[in-house]
Amino acid sequence: MLKKIKRYAIVLVAGCVLIWAGLWAAKKFAPPVYYKIAANVTGRDFVVPGTVDPVVIAHPFWRGANLEAIQRKLAAAAEDATSGTGKFSQKARQIRRSVAAGASSAVAAVTGGEAPQETIGADGAPAEEPVDEGPDPRAAKNEDPGYPWGVLVRDADFFDPQMKKLGTLPAGSVIEHMTVVKKPEGEVVSCRVLRNLEWKQRAVVFFTADLVRFDGVTYADAPRKERDVVIDYCTAAGKLEALRAAQQPKRGKNPYEAEYQAAKAKHDAFQKHVNEVNAKIRYSNTHNLPGGPTERARLMQEGRNLRGQQVAMDAEFKPIRDKWTEWERKHPEQHWRPVKETPEMKELQKIVDRLRPAATQICPGI
Repeated sequence: MLKKIKRYAIVLVAGCVLIWAGLWAAKKFAPPVYYKIAANVTGRDFVVPGTVDPVVIAHPFWRGANLEAIQRKLAAAAEDATSGTGKFSQKARQIRRSVAAGASSAVAAVTGGEAPQETIGADGAPAEEPVDEGPDPRAAKNEDPGYPWGVLVRDADFFDPQMKKLGTLPAGSVIEHMTVVKKPEGEVVSCRVLRNLEWKQRAVVFFTADLVRFDGVTYADAPRKERDVVIDYCTAAGKLEALRAAQQPKRGKNPYEAEYQAAKAKHDAFQKHVNEVNAKIRYSNTHNLPGGPTERARLMQEGRNLRGQQVAMDAEFKPIRDKWTEWERKHPEQHWRPVKETPEMKELQKIVDRLRPAATQICPGI
């Protein structure tokens, strides 16, 4: 009896393993087949990952039992596809439209008639059809680079890969961002820039703090309404920030700046050489040098000479550094003073206030 139970258990386990392996292979190598099986076993709607093709429920039992659910899904998908919830995903809207189309086919199969010609909105009224927006005045004239897009939130400097400043672009300028890199100056990102509706071939570098970036969608594929809200908001807010900053007092330049920087560069170069010699001396304490004892003796003598020169170098640099530091202490950065609002600034503030709710819904924290 025990042997028979063991035999049945082995057969059961082997059968489960085979079923699991078959489903795994179907999901990996034939997703439409796998999701069709899943749809007909569970009675749920599926979309094959990586496609916009809905899985149609073919089993007659599920087609009848799931009619109400299909109708609800049809109404929700139609509302979602026409309203545009502010998510920058054209692919997602294509999938939703395809799911709605698949649900319509299923309803037609159950009722034996034509699929509904008009979709139902959230309030039970017929949903509006998408309106043709016509030509896009902000469309690029040349081919989209194909990277995720973004916008400058303020007037921002841009640089070459070696962080040499190349210029400044105004807030609201459109970019497509590529590689993010951490540099001593901060986190930066390599970008292609859209200027005068043309994508520039040369990639430049911006600080990530100066950008709002949208992952997963290019400028060409971004929904026009949401895209324009973000661009207009950033343009107005950035210009308003620049106008307010222009009213703030500017500190004069330190008259000892050039002398100080020259003396500091000379002092830093000398200190670097001292550190290199000291490092070689420490290495020679535990290792044999290529020149043997003669090289070690030479390094020891050079170290003694540098210690003498260090005193003279510090004495030369100190008075210049003290003059520069004293001027900086007496002329600190001045605090911001109240801004006098000009008519232009008031108009920009109205635009910012009007666009802020929609902009923050699209991109929280913008």
